[in-house]
Amino acid sequence: MIPTALTLGDVWEWLDAMSPTTVVGTAKDSCDCPLQRFLCAVVVPSLQRVTVGASTVSFTSSCYHLAEWAQAFVEAMDALADVPGDFPITAEQALMALTIIRYEWSHFAGVPDTAILPLLAALVSDT
Repeated sequence: MIPTALTLGDVWEWLDAMSPTTVVGTAKDSCDCPLQRFLCAVVVPSLQRVTVGASTVSFTSSCYHLAEWAQAFVEAMDALADVPGDFPITAEQALMALTIIRYEWSHFAGVPDTAILPLLAALVSDT
């Protein structure tokens, strides 16, 4: 799948297909957060490296800005860990955060179908 075609709905479906107790990532870990695992599972060949920051996602050969909802999701996941060290995030926790984000985007930002919101915004660089 092409990274620029990914949406909030794709992330939602990936999380929703898992058991609520399945660990889907680690808070405050750019190489193991839920979005990073999602991208590795559905987009990226095993030889390519993916790193998710607070506002960007970097693949081996390119870097993109995350859409605003995705930045809010990363922030919400990192907020779950208020102490240093590994903090595993379950599918249930990630879906709860996405539920809140979807509600905010549909009710306060006026987006009628949040499932179509793109994951990536603009290309930052391409090597």
